Amino acid sequence: MKKGLAGFLVLTALSLYTWTWTYDAYERTVQASIASIGTRDGKGAIEAIRTYRESHASYLIRNVRYLERFDKRLRYHEGVAYLLLGDDRAAEDALREAAKSPERDIAARAFYDLAFPALNRNDLEGAKNHLAKALELKPSDVSTKVNLELLLQRIKAQGAGKGKGEKGQEGQQQPAQSDLWRLDIPKNDGSSNSGSRRSYR
Repeated sequence: MKKGLAGFLVLTALSLYTWTWTYDAYERTVQASIASIGTRDGKGAIEAIRTYRESHASYLIRNVRYLERFDKRLRYHEGVAYLLLGDDRAAEDALREAAKSPERDIAARAFYDLAFPALNRNDLEGAKNHLAKALELKPSDVSTKVNLELLLQRIKAQGAGKGKGEKGQEGQQQPAQSDLWRLDIPKNDGSSNSGSRRSYR
């Protein structure tokens, strides 16, 4: 009986130590990537995440099913970093993985940021679908609501302007992508919500 209890206590202590070690390394990686993204240093963020993934400390997060949310958060950070670097293909790969997160907030943000690469290649329908999914997951997000509405207006204007060159029905120049995509839309609390520059733990 005493041996069984002692064994249980040892296993519990080892498990707690392993998780503490794992999470501490994860948290340091998150802090490093947030700091890099905050200064628009995409390479720094990607390097911090890559170093962590190659370490033994990432084993549990990469392989234990119920810890997958931590891995998806890192994938989101990778996606944001690749967007900063202008590598849309790598950004989409990372963000698609992040969009599978069991956490609705992370998944919604990943779908929101997936609209950027779609817009860059003028895939308005693809961008619309990503934003619609983001809004479905997080209906209260102001940035998503406003940008989806602006995008729908652009799609409508583009359809109305077919056969009339680059002019709309009233001879107005259609909005440029930079006019369409408003990155800095204030939240209800007065803070800034700036698209692909967002980072989450």
